[in-house]
This record gives sequence, C-alpha cells and structure tokens, in this order.
Amino acid sequence: GAIKLSKPAGNYPITGHVTRSGIKFGAVGVGAVYTGTVSGLGLNMSGTWASGPGTGTWSAHKLLKIVKIKLP
Repeated sequence: GAIKLSKPAGNYPITGHVTRSGIKFGAVGVGAVYTGTVSGLGLNMSGTWASGPGTGTWSAHKLLKIVKIKLP
C-alpha cells in the first residue's frame, strides 16, 4: 500500500499488519509509525503516530457505497 503525507510531502510505500482489533503500519522511508485500533465492524480506525520527535493522532473511515433500490 501507500500513504500520502504532508511532511515530507509525497506518497510513500507502507507495510504493516492488522490483528483482531489492532493495526500497526509504517512508512519506512520517512520513519513514520502508526498504531491504533479498528472498530468491531471494521468501518473506523484511529490511533497515534510517531515520526522522529513528532507525535499525533490519526483516524480513518471506510467509505460506503450507497446503493439505490427502485421499488415497484
């Protein structure tokens, strides 16, 4: 996979893994490590990141496709 970062700006390859309710991934080229938890349905995840002296929080949400059903 890849991640788009603002500092340093660009797209970077990532590697990582997901356990039952946790996630850990990193952008090795820039030394960024992300850890967090995944919601029970897998629709949301959030956690913390660290890169050098910087730290912060992150979150992501799965976009769902809305399907319209035409009823008679």
